[in-house]
Amino acid sequence: MTLSSQPLLVSLWIVNMIAQGGVLALLVGRRGYREYPAFTAFISWCVVQSLGLFYMANYHPALYQAVKWVTYALPQLPILVALVWEVFHVLFHPYNTLPKQTIGHFFQATAAVAVAAVAIAVRFPGAQRTAWMTFARATDQVVTWVLCAVFAFIAIFASYFGIPWRHRVYGIGCGFLLYLSVDVAVATVIVQFRLTAYNFISYPKMLAYLAACVIWACYFATPEAPRAVPTLEELRTLKSLLKDLGVAVRKLAWTPSSDSREP
Repeated sequence: MTLSSQPLLVSLWIVNMIAQGGVLALLVGRRGYREYPAFTAFISWCVVQSLGLFYMANYHPALYQAVKWVTYALPQLPILVALVWEVFHVLFHPYNTLPKQTIGHFFQATAAVAVAAVAIAVRFPGAQRTAWMTFARATDQVVTWVLCAVFAFIAIFASYFGIPWRHRVYGIGCGFLLYLSVDVAVATVIVQFRLTAYNFISYPKMLAYLAACVIWACYFATPEAPRAVPTLEELRTLKSLLKDLGVAVRKLAWTPSSDSREP
């Protein structure tokens, strides 16, 4: 892959790197790394990763794809898991004040989405150039669906935990939800239509990430709004919604397709 024939892609890539650097500068300047160390680690890694991949794409295109998948799978995925846990902890802590089984229902709903994503990936694996690439793309699709669902749950139910829209954890969740919503659509299209990673389909993803960086920058550039204390009735409503959502998604995941019912 070379970037010399794709000036728009190069421009978006450079703008995204500048935006990432701006978010990291705000995290350091506002001392946001103290309360959100995992998010700071994610942005820091993204800055290093983007610079490295940009260099590889320009000067070592033959190694670009291999380096890209390694850097996405090894350092970035554990950081994302830590980031999800960090946002989860800020949202739900202290756990002993929640109605019984609220945390369990949250994990059940997330697991149900994961099962549904795996089922979809197995039924519609797509057709990449090699079996390895088909597996990698399908795995990327599943992980993106699960992360998107987790941040959707966080964004939807944040109000039940007294988190106003001006709170930083709300901004982190909304930024990821915006980016991952586009990312999951792009990943699905790439898998199903055997597209290369960098063509017209990559532009919406890069623009969505840029928009997420703008959201994060706005939230960390302003003082954090205090969170209110949720009522017991709001917490019970959340528990019921999570339970119903988990049941609905599990039914969807295990419903056989029309093709499987044919003799």
